[in-house]
Amino acid sequence: EFAWFGAAIVGSLRGGLGKLPGFYFQILNADSPVHMQNALKKSICAAMACPADVLATMSVSARVSAFPVAHWQEELLNVYEDVTMNFYRRPNAIVLPGSPRDLDRGAQGGVARGDGTEALP
Repeated sequence: EFAWFGAAIVGSLRGGLGKLPGFYFQILNADSPVHMQNALKKSICAAMACPADVLATMSVSARVSAFPVAHWQEELLNVYEDVTMNFYRRPNAIVLPGSPRDLDRGAQGGVARGDGTEALP
């Protein structure tokens, strides 16, 4: 929430936080507090060394940031559809009634087997 007021973000690159301008670190070893502390210190040093004009640009960008849920849901649905279509279009995929591949062949009956042959009802 601080970013929406123009604050520079310093933190780990997890979840939706990384969509805002800021100084982030990756947690490569979550079991090591020393690793996490060192990574955080490096991010803080980068933020402190950042020129004022860059911080001002980041601040403006952060204040106009938004997280439109409907847009996110639409993108996620498109990804799911792509994965589903590619999964059912594999040459050895089993064709289930009502699946995209079944609809492509006109739902003429029969169930495809994994070996590429088709069993008719």
